Amino acid sequence: MLQSQSVEPAPKMVCVTIPPPPFKVAKVSAEDSADIMAIVEQSSLAWLNYTIDDEEEVVQAALSFGFTEQLARDLVSQSYEAYEDNEFELGLVMPAIRIRGLEVDVNPVYVLVKDNLILTIHDRSVTRLVQFSRYADTWISKLPGVMPTSDKLTLMFARIMEVNNSRNFEELRKIEEKADDISEALLDPTIHYMETGRYIFEVKHCLILYLAALWRSLDLLNRLRHGDAELISDNPKALQRINNLTLELTKHISLTEHTSEVLISGTTVLQTLYNNQLLIINNRMVMIMTWMTVIGTAVLVPNTIATIMAYLLTIPQEHIWWTSIVMVVSTVVATVVVYEGIMSKFRLYSTPEDRGDTDSMYIRLKKRLASPRARGTKI
Repeated sequence: MLQSQSVEPAPKMVCVTIPPPPFKVAKVSAEDSADIMAIVEQSSLAWLNYTIDDEEEVVQAALSFGFTEQLARDLVSQSYEAYEDNEFELGLVMPAIRIRGLEVDVNPVYVLVKDNLILTIHDRSVTRLVQFSRYADTWISKLPGVMPTSDKLTLMFARIMEVNNSRNFEELRKIEEKADDISEALLDPTIHYMETGRYIFEVKHCLILYLAALWRSLDLLNRLRHGDAELISDNPKALQRINNLTLELTKHISLTEHTSEVLISGTTVLQTLYNNQLLIINNRMVMIMTWMTVIGTAVLVPNTIATIMAYLLTIPQEHIWWTSIVMVVSTVVATVVVYEGIMSKFRLYSTPEDRGDTDSMYIRLKKRLASPRARGTKI
Protein backbone atom coordinates (compact mmCIF):
# COMPACT_ATOMS: atom_id res chain seq x y z
CA MET A 1 0.00 0.00 0.00
CA LEU A 2 1.45 3.36 -1.04
CA GLN A 3 1.96 5.95 1.65
CA SER A 4 1.11 9.53 0.81
CA GLN A 5 4.05 11.89 1.14
CA SER A 6 3.36 15.23 2.79
CA VAL A 7 4.47 18.26 0.84
CA GLU A 8 6.73 20.46 2.91
CA PRO A 9 5.78 24.14 2.86
CA ALA A 10 8.19 26.54 1.20
CA PRO A 11 10.56 28.31 3.63
CA LYS A 12 9.65 31.83 4.64
CA MET A 13 13.00 33.24 3.49
CA VAL A 14 15.43 32.03 0.83
CA CYS A 15 18.71 33.90 0.43
CA VAL A 16 21.15 33.44 -2.46
CA THR A 17 24.40 35.18 -1.64
CA ILE A 18 27.86 35.80 -3.05
CA PRO A 19 30.18 35.79 -0.02
CA PRO A 20 33.63 37.39 -0.07
CA PRO A 21 36.40 35.33 -1.77
CA PRO A 22 37.41 32.55 -1.58
CA PHE A 23 33.93 31.32 -0.63
CA LYS A 24 31.47 30.18 -3.30
CA VAL A 25 27.88 31.14 -3.94
CA ALA A 26 25.59 29.83 -1.22
CA LYS A 27 21.85 29.41 -0.74
CA VAL A 28 20.36 29.60 2.74
CA SER A 29 16.80 29.08 3.99
CA ALA A 30 15.46 30.48 7.25
CA GLU A 31 12.25 31.27 9.12
CA ASP A 32 13.59 34.19 11.17
CA SER A 33 15.29 37.27 9.78
CA ALA A 34 17.82 37.25 12.63
CA ASP A 35 19.20 33.91 11.38
CA ILE A 36 20.04 35.32 7.98
CA MET A 37 20.88 38.96 8.69
CA ALA A 38 24.57 38.27 9.42
CA ILE A 39 24.96 36.42 6.11
CA VAL A 40 23.44 39.32 4.18
CA GLU A 41 25.71 41.88 5.85
CA GLN A 42 28.89 39.92 5.08
CA SER A 43 28.06 39.11 1.43
CA SER A 44 29.13 41.18 -1.53
CA LEU A 45 25.75 40.59 -3.20
CA ALA A 46 22.60 38.86 -1.94
CA TRP A 47 19.10 38.21 -3.17
CA LEU A 48 16.56 37.50 -0.45
CA ASN A 49 13.08 36.24 -1.28
CA TYR A 50 10.72 36.92 1.63
CA THR A 51 7.28 35.26 1.76
CA ILE A 52 4.65 36.98 3.90
CA ASP A 53 1.18 36.02 5.11
CA ASP A 54 -0.15 39.57 5.50
CA GLU A 55 0.58 42.87 3.76
CA GLU A 56 1.33 44.44 7.14
CA GLU A 57 4.53 42.36 7.27
CA VAL A 58 6.05 44.32 4.37
CA VAL A 59 7.18 47.21 6.55
CA GLN A 60 8.50 44.88 9.24
CA ALA A 61 10.47 42.83 6.70
CA ALA A 62 11.97 45.97 5.14
CA LEU A 63 13.05 47.31 8.52
CA SER A 64 14.64 43.97 9.43
CA PHE A 65 17.08 44.27 6.54
CA GLY A 66 18.02 47.92 6.84
CA PHE A 67 15.52 49.68 4.59
CA THR A 68 13.77 52.84 5.74
CA GLU A 69 10.22 52.69 7.03
CA GLN A 70 9.11 55.56 4.79
CA LEU A 71 10.16 53.70 1.64
CA ALA A 72 8.24 50.56 2.64
CA ARG A 73 5.11 52.49 3.57
CA ASP A 74 5.18 54.46 0.32
CA LEU A 75 5.27 51.24 -1.67
CA VAL A 76 2.43 49.65 0.31
CA SER A 77 0.22 52.73 0.04
CA GLN A 78 0.60 53.08 -3.72
CA SER A 79 -0.59 50.94 -6.62
CA TYR A 80 1.35 48.48 -8.74
CA GLU A 81 3.25 51.16 -10.67
CA ALA A 82 4.83 52.46 -7.44
CA TYR A 83 8.44 53.53 -7.89
CA GLU A 84 10.57 55.22 -5.22
CA ASP A 85 14.24 56.18 -5.65
CA ASN A 86 16.02 57.62 -2.62
CA GLU A 87 19.52 57.45 -4.16
CA PHE A 88 20.83 55.04 -1.50
CA GLU A 89 17.83 52.70 -1.82
CA LEU A 90 15.32 51.85 -4.51
CA GLY A 91 11.82 50.43 -4.22
CA LEU A 92 9.15 49.40 -6.70
CA VAL A 93 6.14 47.12 -7.04
CA MET A 94 5.89 44.53 -9.82
CA PRO A 95 2.48 43.08 -10.77
CA ALA A 96 2.28 39.29 -10.61
CA ILE A 97 -0.65 38.18 -12.76
CA ARG A 98 -2.66 35.03 -12.14
CA ILE A 99 -5.77 34.07 -14.10
CA ARG A 100 -8.31 31.66 -12.67
CA GLY A 101 -11.18 31.02 -15.01
CA LEU A 102 -12.26 34.51 -15.99
CA GLU A 103 -10.93 36.24 -12.88
CA VAL A 104 -7.67 38.19 -12.98
CA ASP A 105 -5.68 38.33 -9.75
CA VAL A 106 -2.90 40.92 -9.77
CA ASN A 107 -0.72 40.42 -6.71
CA PRO A 108 2.04 42.88 -5.73
CA VAL A 109 5.68 41.86 -5.59
CA TYR A 110 7.63 44.43 -3.56
CA VAL A 111 11.23 44.86 -4.68
CA LEU A 112 13.65 46.82 -2.48
CA VAL A 113 17.27 47.38 -3.51
CA LYS A 114 20.31 48.81 -1.78
CA ASP A 115 24.09 48.51 -2.12
CA ASN A 116 24.48 44.74 -1.86
CA LEU A 117 20.93 43.44 -1.37
CA ILE A 118 17.84 42.80 -3.47
CA LEU A 119 14.84 42.04 -1.29
CA THR A 120 11.65 40.69 -2.89
CA ILE A 121 8.51 40.43 -0.75
CA HIS A 122 5.27 38.74 -1.78
CA ASP A 123 2.50 36.59 -0.36
CA ARG A 124 2.30 32.81 -0.57
CA SER A 125 0.04 32.84 -3.62
CA VAL A 126 3.00 34.03 -5.74
CA THR A 127 5.24 31.00 -6.30
CA ARG A 128 7.27 32.07 -9.34
CA LEU A 129 10.15 33.56 -7.35
CA VAL A 130 10.16 30.61 -4.95
CA GLN A 131 10.65 28.33 -7.95
CA PHE A 132 13.38 30.58 -9.32
CA SER A 133 15.22 30.43 -5.98
CA ARG A 134 15.77 26.70 -6.51
CA TYR A 135 18.31 27.34 -9.25
CA ALA A 136 19.17 31.00 -8.63
CA ASP A 137 22.49 30.03 -7.03
CA THR A 138 23.49 28.28 -10.27
CA TRP A 139 22.55 31.32 -12.32
CA ILE A 140 24.32 33.84 -10.10
CA SER A 141 27.47 31.70 -9.93
CA LYS A 142 27.90 32.20 -13.70
CA LEU A 143 28.45 35.94 -13.27
CA PRO A 144 32.14 36.87 -13.78
CA GLY A 145 34.01 37.36 -10.55
CA VAL A 146 35.73 40.52 -11.82
CA MET A 147 32.40 42.16 -12.65
CA PRO A 148 31.60 45.22 -10.48
CA THR A 149 28.98 44.71 -7.80
CA SER A 150 26.68 47.32 -9.34
CA ASP A 151 26.67 45.40 -12.63
CA LYS A 152 25.93 42.14 -10.85
CA LEU A 153 23.13 43.78 -8.90
CA THR A 154 21.62 45.21 -12.09
CA LEU A 155 21.78 41.88 -13.90
CA MET A 156 20.27 40.05 -10.94
CA PHE A 157 17.54 42.64 -10.70
CA ALA A 158 16.83 42.30 -14.43
CA ARG A 159 16.72 38.51 -14.10
CA ILE A 160 14.11 38.73 -11.32
CA MET A 161 11.94 41.00 -13.45
CA GLU A 162 12.40 38.65 -16.41
CA VAL A 163 11.16 35.68 -14.34
CA ASN A 164 8.11 37.63 -13.22
CA ASN A 165 7.30 38.88 -16.73
CA SER A 166 7.72 35.42 -18.26
CA ARG A 167 5.15 33.97 -15.89
CA ASN A 168 2.85 36.88 -16.65
CA PHE A 169 3.15 36.14 -20.36
CA GLU A 170 2.09 32.53 -19.81
CA GLU A 171 -1.25 33.70 -18.43
CA LEU A 172 -2.26 35.04 -21.85
CA ARG A 173 -2.57 31.44 -23.03
CA LYS A 174 -5.50 30.95 -20.65
CA ILE A 175 -7.30 33.95 -22.12
CA GLU A 176 -6.65 32.69 -25.66
CA GLU A 177 -8.21 29.35 -24.71
CA LYS A 178 -11.35 31.20 -23.62
CA ALA A 179 -11.34 33.15 -26.88
CA ASP A 180 -11.08 29.86 -28.78
CA ASP A 181 -14.15 28.62 -26.93
CA ILE A 182 -16.00 31.68 -28.22
CA SER A 183 -14.97 30.89 -31.80
CA GLU A 184 -16.26 27.36 -31.40
CA ALA A 185 -19.54 28.59 -29.91
CA LEU A 186 -20.10 31.00 -32.81
CA LEU A 187 -20.17 28.01 -35.19
CA ASP A 188 -23.46 26.89 -33.65
CA PRO A 189 -26.35 28.46 -35.62
CA THR A 190 -28.71 27.99 -32.67
CA ILE A 191 -26.49 29.94 -30.30
CA HIS A 192 -28.19 32.29 -27.84
CA TYR A 193 -26.76 35.74 -28.38
CA MET A 194 -27.34 36.95 -24.80
CA GLU A 195 -25.34 34.14 -23.23
CA THR A 196 -22.51 34.39 -25.74
CA GLY A 197 -22.47 38.19 -25.52
CA ARG A 198 -22.06 38.00 -21.76
CA TYR A 199 -19.22 35.49 -22.16
CA ILE A 200 -17.44 37.71 -24.70
CA PHE A 201 -17.74 40.66 -22.32
CA GLU A 202 -16.21 38.68 -19.45
CA VAL A 203 -13.30 37.48 -21.59
CA LYS A 204 -12.68 40.99 -22.91
CA HIS A 205 -12.84 42.45 -19.40
CA CYS A 206 -10.32 39.83 -18.28
CA LEU A 207 -8.07 40.81 -21.19
CA ILE A 208 -8.31 44.52 -20.34
CA LEU A 209 -7.23 43.90 -16.74
CA TYR A 210 -4.37 41.75 -17.97
CA LEU A 211 -3.27 44.42 -20.45
CA ALA A 212 -3.42 47.13 -17.77
CA ALA A 213 -1.02 45.11 -15.59
CA LEU A 214 1.39 44.74 -18.53
CA TRP A 215 1.37 48.49 -19.07
CA ARG A 216 2.31 48.95 -15.43
CA SER A 217 5.27 46.62 -15.88
CA LEU A 218 6.34 48.51 -18.99
CA ASP A 219 6.22 51.80 -17.08
CA LEU A 220 8.60 50.37 -14.46
CA LEU A 221 11.04 49.16 -17.09
CA ASN A 222 10.99 52.52 -18.85
CA ARG A 223 12.04 54.17 -15.59
CA LEU A 224 14.95 51.75 -15.22
CA ARG A 225 16.18 51.30 -18.78
CA HIS A 226 18.17 54.56 -18.90
CA GLY A 227 20.04 53.89 -15.65
CA ASP A 228 18.92 57.10 -13.98
CA ALA A 229 18.64 55.39 -10.60
CA GLU A 230 21.83 55.61 -8.56
CA LEU A 231 21.82 51.90 -7.70
CA ILE A 232 21.39 50.80 -11.31
CA SER A 233 24.59 50.36 -13.27
CA ASP A 234 25.45 52.65 -16.18
CA ASN A 235 27.18 49.81 -18.00
CA PRO A 236 25.65 49.61 -21.51
CA LYS A 237 25.68 45.81 -21.47
CA ALA A 238 23.79 45.69 -18.17
CA LEU A 239 21.28 48.30 -19.35
CA GLN A 240 20.84 46.39 -22.60
CA ARG A 241 19.41 43.53 -20.56
CA ILE A 242 16.70 45.81 -19.21
CA ASN A 243 16.15 47.27 -22.68
CA ASN A 244 15.61 43.75 -24.05
CA LEU A 245 12.97 43.18 -21.38
CA THR A 246 11.26 46.37 -22.50
CA LEU A 247 11.22 45.26 -26.14
CA GLU A 248 9.89 41.82 -25.22
CA LEU A 249 7.16 43.33 -23.07
CA THR A 250 6.22 45.77 -25.85
CA LYS A 251 5.83 42.88 -28.31
CA HIS A 252 3.68 40.98 -25.85
CA ILE A 253 1.45 44.02 -25.34
CA SER A 254 0.99 44.18 -29.13
CA LEU A 255 0.04 40.50 -29.13
CA THR A 256 -2.46 41.10 -26.35
CA GLU A 257 -4.00 44.03 -28.22
CA HIS A 258 -4.30 41.79 -31.29
CA THR A 259 -6.20 39.27 -29.16
CA SER A 260 -8.49 42.11 -28.12
CA GLU A 261 -9.15 42.90 -31.78
CA VAL A 262 -10.08 39.26 -32.35
CA LEU A 263 -12.60 39.48 -29.53
CA ILE A 264 -14.01 42.67 -31.04
CA SER A 265 -14.48 40.85 -34.35
CA GLY A 266 -16.28 38.12 -32.40
CA THR A 267 -18.62 40.78 -31.05
CA THR A 268 -19.27 41.93 -34.62
CA VAL A 269 -20.09 38.37 -35.66
CA LEU A 270 -22.43 38.08 -32.68
CA GLN A 271 -24.19 41.30 -33.71
CA THR A 272 -24.58 39.90 -37.22
CA LEU A 273 -26.10 36.71 -35.82
CA TYR A 274 -28.44 38.78 -33.70
CA ASN A 275 -29.51 40.82 -36.73
CA ASN A 276 -30.05 37.60 -38.69
CA GLN A 277 -32.27 36.26 -35.93
CA LEU A 278 -34.27 39.48 -35.95
CA LEU A 279 -34.57 39.23 -39.71
CA ILE A 280 -35.85 35.67 -39.47
CA ILE A 281 -38.42 36.68 -36.86
CA ASN A 282 -39.45 39.67 -38.97
CA ASN A 283 -39.86 37.46 -42.06
CA ARG A 284 -42.04 35.07 -40.09
CA MET A 285 -44.19 37.94 -38.83
CA VAL A 286 -44.52 39.29 -42.38
CA MET A 287 -45.56 35.83 -43.59
CA ILE A 288 -48.19 35.57 -40.84
CA MET A 289 -49.53 39.04 -41.63
CA THR A 290 -49.67 38.15 -45.34
CA TRP A 291 -51.75 35.05 -44.73
CA MET A 292 -53.97 36.92 -42.28
CA THR A 293 -54.52 39.60 -44.95
CA VAL A 294 -55.39 36.96 -47.54
CA ILE A 295 -57.80 35.22 -45.20
CA GLY A 296 -59.31 38.53 -44.06
CA THR A 297 -59.79 39.63 -47.66
CA ALA A 298 -61.41 36.31 -48.56
CA VAL A 299 -63.90 36.74 -45.73
CA LEU A 300 -64.37 40.51 -45.86
CA VAL A 301 -65.28 40.89 -49.54
CA PRO A 302 -68.23 38.43 -49.56
CA ASN A 303 -69.37 39.73 -46.18
CA THR A 304 -69.33 43.34 -47.45
CA ILE A 305 -71.21 42.41 -50.64
CA ALA A 306 -73.81 40.49 -48.66
CA THR A 307 -74.26 43.38 -46.24
CA ILE A 308 -74.76 45.92 -49.06
CA MET A 309 -77.20 43.68 -50.92
CA ALA A 310 -79.21 43.02 -47.77
CA TYR A 311 -79.26 46.75 -47.05
CA LEU A 312 -80.49 47.68 -50.53
CA LEU A 313 -83.18 44.98 -50.66
CA THR A 314 -84.61 45.42 -47.20
CA ILE A 315 -84.57 49.17 -46.52
CA PRO A 316 -87.59 51.26 -47.65
CA GLN A 317 -87.02 53.54 -50.62
CA GLU A 318 -87.86 56.70 -48.65
CA HIS A 319 -84.92 56.02 -46.23
CA ILE A 320 -82.26 54.94 -48.70
CA TRP A 321 -80.89 58.43 -49.45
CA TRP A 322 -80.36 59.77 -45.98
CA THR A 323 -79.01 56.44 -44.67
CA SER A 324 -76.54 56.34 -47.57
CA ILE A 325 -75.40 59.88 -46.71
CA VAL A 326 -74.90 58.88 -43.06
CA MET A 327 -72.86 55.83 -44.09
CA VAL A 328 -70.60 57.80 -46.43
CA VAL A 329 -70.04 60.68 -43.99
CA SER A 330 -69.32 58.37 -41.05
CA THR A 331 -66.84 56.40 -43.18
CA VAL A 332 -65.00 59.56 -44.25
CA VAL A 333 -64.96 61.03 -40.72
CA ALA A 334 -63.74 57.77 -39.16
CA THR A 335 -60.98 57.44 -41.78
CA VAL A 336 -59.77 61.01 -41.25
CA VAL A 337 -59.78 60.70 -37.44
CA VAL A 338 -57.81 57.42 -37.49
CA TYR A 339 -55.31 58.78 -40.02
CA GLU A 340 -54.64 61.97 -38.06
CA GLY A 341 -54.37 60.07 -34.79
CA ILE A 342 -51.81 57.62 -36.16
CA MET A 343 -49.72 60.24 -37.97
CA SER A 344 -49.59 62.48 -34.88
CA LYS A 345 -48.08 59.63 -32.85
CA PHE A 346 -45.97 57.87 -35.48
CA ARG A 347 -45.09 60.53 -38.02
CA LEU A 348 -42.36 59.53 -40.48
CA TYR A 349 -39.70 62.01 -41.58
CA SER A 350 -37.35 61.67 -44.52
CA THR A 351 -34.50 63.66 -42.85
CA PRO A 352 -33.70 64.95 -39.34
CA GLU A 353 -34.14 68.51 -40.66
CA ASP A 354 -37.76 67.78 -41.57
CA ARG A 355 -38.37 66.70 -38.01
CA GLY A 356 -37.21 70.05 -36.66
CA ASP A 357 -35.59 68.55 -33.55
CA THR A 358 -32.73 70.93 -32.77
CA ASP A 359 -31.62 68.76 -29.84
CA SER A 360 -30.98 65.64 -31.91
CA MET A 361 -27.46 64.28 -31.99
CA TYR A 362 -27.26 64.67 -35.74
CA ILE A 363 -28.20 68.37 -35.66
CA ARG A 364 -25.83 69.15 -32.78
CA LEU A 365 -22.94 67.42 -34.50
CA LYS A 366 -23.64 69.16 -37.80
CA LYS A 367 -23.75 72.58 -36.14
CA ARG A 368 -20.56 71.89 -34.22
CA LEU A 369 -18.64 70.87 -37.34
CA ALA A 370 -19.94 73.92 -39.19
CA SER A 371 -18.87 76.37 -36.49
CA PRO A 372 -15.77 78.56 -37.15
CA ARG A 373 -14.14 77.31 -33.95
CA ALA A 374 -14.39 73.71 -35.13
CA ARG A 375 -12.95 74.58 -38.55
CA GLY A 376 -9.99 76.35 -36.96
CA THR A 377 -9.08 73.54 -34.54
CA LYS A 378 -5.61 72.06 -35.09
CA ILE A 379 -5.02 68.35 -34.59
